[in-house]
Amino acid sequence: MHIIVAELEKQYLAALRMWEQAVEICPEELWLMPPTTAPYWRQAYHCIFWLHNFLGGKDKAFDFRPFGVDVDPRLFNVAPKAIGQSDALEYGRQTRRWIGEVFEALPFEELTAASAFENGQFSTVIQRLLYGLGHARHHIGGLAAALRFHRLTNQSGVR
Repeated sequence: MHIIVAELEKQYLAALRMWEQAVEICPEELWLMPPTTAPYWRQAYHCIFWLHNFLGGKDKAFDFRPFGVDVDPRLFNVAPKAIGQSDALEYGRQTRRWIGEVFEALPFEELTAASAFENGQFSTVIQRLLYGLGHARHHIGGLAAALRFHRLTNQSGVR
């Protein structure tokens, strides 16, 4: 495996681990509580859904129903039901396996190839992969901030 491809894989795995930690330590009351934008669970799902799907892969189609429930991955649409932490973590495990499969099969030369992403948003594979990584880190930061705020407000008694 080329060093650049190997480093991309390491960065995806590191982002996934940060996401897993944010989901694992989230108290149940915060998981379902709506903050100023979207509930914590929704932000966590949005993050892992797109981390998984921005990886792409040959002939990879989006699975908008990874839990057998139609949950729109966009943050502000109403969902029929919340995704539980255990389901989210299972999707994280599926994503970990998918990261390994994608990067194991990705030749260095393909990084500059045209991206086959569904909406044509990205011109090259590496642009899509780097965007996916940045997108995930942005939302992981939001999850970490929500956890910190929840911890601080519940310790001080402020509501």
